[in-house]
Amino acid sequence: MRKLKFVGLFFLTIAFLSVNPIFSQAFDDSIPGKSLDEIRVLKILIAADQGYQKWVPRWQEEITKLANEASMHFENQAGIKIKIVAFENWQRRTSGHQDWKALLAELSEAFPRTEQADFDVAMGLTSDSNSHGAAVLGGYFLINCRHSYVPDGYKRDIYFWLSDFSRAKIFPSLILHELGHIFGCGHNLDEREVMYTYAGSYSLIFCKENIEIIKKNKWRKFKSA
Repeated sequence: MRKLKFVGLFFLTIAFLSVNPIFSQAFDDSIPGKSLDEIRVLKILIAADQGYQKWVPRWQEEITKLANEASMHFENQAGIKIKIVAFENWQRRTSGHQDWKALLAELSEAFPRTEQADFDVAMGLTSDSNSHGAAVLGGYFLINCRHSYVPDGYKRDIYFWLSDFSRAKIFPSLILHELGHIFGCGHNLDEREVMYTYAGSYSLIFCKENIEIIKKNKWRKFKSA
């Protein structure tokens, strides 16, 4: 019985760490010859699906303003400046409420990172996902204006981020949170920090440890398709 409890605890611990990494991550595929003191210009492609464009008709103007706000904080803290290099209409193959993993796969297929495409990170704007933000190390992530998770883990449609005020308040934090993941940061339990477990704390501040992780991975390469 004691052995079974130990095995169960072991697998529970592994599952927790897979969702909440506590070790810093460094990428081996960094751009050579770059200094940590040099400002990196991170090129971002932004694609909005049909649903997002319906809810936010002036999405290009709005996301430019919000990305610029996020960029100011990212550059001041970690030496990385966000530059939008393209706006795209994301003609999704699927419709309706979708799992975020499936949507990320669809986003990366629709906008593969090639030498001709010339972008580092792609941000998908959607109104049909079961998560407001999700990042992968490949440099693709989502931001959703419609659905949300509540802290107890149950889903519900609260339509909170449909208002212009709500998006303006929370999106810069979400952008920084997902870019933090892309540059190696995990979650933490400090509500004052942008990498708080429940993204959307409105914080724009990285803790000292996460700033060091981002700087360590500042010049990571983003592989072409």
